[in-house]
Amino acid sequence: MLETLSGIVLGFFRDPRVQTILGLIFVDVLLGIAAAIRLGEFDWRKLATYYETMVLPYLLGYLAFYTGAKIIVADLLGPQAYLVSEAMITIAWLTLIGSLAQRIIENAKRLGYPIGEK
Repeated sequence: MLETLSGIVLGFFRDPRVQTILGLIFVDVLLGIAAAIRLGEFDWRKLATYYETMVLPYLLGYLAFYTGAKIIVADLLGPQAYLVSEAMITIAWLTLIGSLAQRIIENAKRLGYPIGEK
């Protein structure tokens, strides 16, 4: 079981979906910092709080879901498990991407980019 779990965790960090999440988090952080500096609101404690309340929960929650989908679905469905677990993981990934995209758009607006305006 431990070998299976370690293989799943290693696969998680190699997964392009995780790399996409990390890339979007990086963009979000940079835009948030730039907006805070522009508005005179930058505070290192807020950045630390962001990592504590957003980044770690995103990654740990996704890791837990990813691991659960790989282990539980495999035990329940047998040969069809791969398709179901990948669908579940992709839906969770799309949810995270949507949330991160929304935060990126909000930060871009705070910087003055006219996103969604006519």
